Amino acid sequence: MKTKRLSFIPWYTSDFAGATRGWCGCARLIYRELLDAQFDMGGLPNDPEQLRRIVQLDAACWERGWQTVAPKFVVCDDGKLRNLRLEEHRERAQQLSQRQQQAGKAGAQARWQRHSKAGSDPGSNSTPQADEDGFVL
Repeated sequence: MKTKRLSFIPWYTSDFAGATRGWCGCARLIYRELLDAQFDMGGLPNDPEQLRRIVQLDAACWERGWQTVAPKFVVCDDGKLRNLRLEEHRERAQQLSQRQQQAGKAGAQARWQRHSKAGSDPGSNSTPQADEDGFVL
């Protein structure tokens, strides 16, 4: 089954704040920017210079912060760097999205079957009817 790309993932501000409390501003910025980039790209290059360009920092700020952030990312089998916790959140979000998609399809199928049994075509221009929740079918 093809996995659709997620457009968002929940952001847990208190988790981020707790995990980065006491870090310098450069480290916090690097961490957030790399998490966002990983989410968009699926993985990060295993090259500090490319990472520095992704977060668009000067070399001095990068050096100050990267030492703190580096342990939060691991090299995966494909050679890309990833934060494993973000990948866990991505997996849960994908599962939720799939469940919602399946529920939507099941609901549409049930509505279609109700209309078919009643002898009406839900795509026709007949007078719309509302279901028990007030939604027009």
